[in-house]
Amino acid sequence: MLNLNEGLVRYMCVTPCGTSGRSRRQLIDAERLHKLLMVLTIFIGLMASANTSLDAQSSAKTPLYLDPKQPIERRVDDLMSRMTLKEKIGQLNLPCVYVDQLGKTIPEKMNACRKFAAGTYTNEIGPGSGFFTLADTILHKGTEEQVEYFNELQKIATTQTRLKIPLLEDEEGTHGGMFPGATVFPEGLAIGSTFDMPLVNSIYAAAAQEARAVGIHVLSTLVLEIDRDPRMGRNEEGYTEDPYLDSRIAEGIVRGAQGSSIDAHDKVVALMTDFPTQSEPVSGLERGAIELSERALRRDFLPPWTAAITKNGALGVMAGCPASRTCRRTPRRSGLRKFSARSWVSRELSRARAKDLER
Repeated sequence: MLNLNEGLVRYMCVTPCGTSGRSRRQLIDAERLHKLLMVLTIFIGLMASANTSLDAQSSAKTPLYLDPKQPIERRVDDLMSRMTLKEKIGQLNLPCVYVDQLGKTIPEKMNACRKFAAGTYTNEIGPGSGFFTLADTILHKGTEEQVEYFNELQKIATTQTRLKIPLLEDEEGTHGGMFPGATVFPEGLAIGSTFDMPLVNSIYAAAAQEARAVGIHVLSTLVLEIDRDPRMGRNEEGYTEDPYLDSRIAEGIVRGAQGSSIDAHDKVVALMTDFPTQSEPVSGLERGAIELSERALRRDFLPPWTAAITKNGALGVMAGCPASRTCRRTPRRSGLRKFSARSWVSRELSRARAKDLER
């Protein structure tokens, strides 16, 4: 090991013979400087080598999925390979905050959400993936409270859990974000009656901007169902009875809310509702069975879904409640390439989260 003190003493005592006192001192000074620079160079080299080694060790300890320089697909694969069964099940859970299982009062629900984000609410599953209708249910004091609480939950998820997976916050967005402080726009039928596609785009762009401003990443209940039965109460959320107009509205919704990239700070995942339809049930009953021919389904009900998903890349789909005999084979034959549990949950959502890990 290099002893710097011994080295300095050794070369500082060297005195050339046959020189005058002044020139000898000059020569000694020159040699001192030369040798001191040599020693410092060696020392700096050793320190740089040590730092490089430490950096390499630190980099080796950083999981691949946390490295923003790696391709997203590799990061997702690496993250999935590290997850336990409980953690995978936890990430498939995004509870509705209004359910009583999370408590009956606002303080109870807030504490339960903190535990659910940390993975300590129950030992049966790992940390949850996020929450639905959280701001609407328990954050009634306005924007400041919403931002602070969403940030608190994100900090819990990214610092107190093993894998540090960020939360995905979801909220209703049928005609504007459904949380205190958000702009309330007219219901679907009123929006559809305008026949104004730039207006549709602007409405959902504004809703997305307000949602992201407080920490919400997904706007749900963006209804693509054709209104054909006035007895079905939820049809007020739809836009029109015409497949062509509904397809154009679907395009405007996705382009306004989600845009070309969800990396943008004013865009959200557009979650379209309800595939393939539940707007024409038997007897007009909520959640009644759907008895449509495959021809009617393809001609009237699927075009808006093709416009939203295949042509404009909508990343979210909510499955309808009613049973339909043709549902099982519809996606593959209708060109809805992204519609599957694996592609949406394992790929698209993980992509969005991998991006969040970079921030």
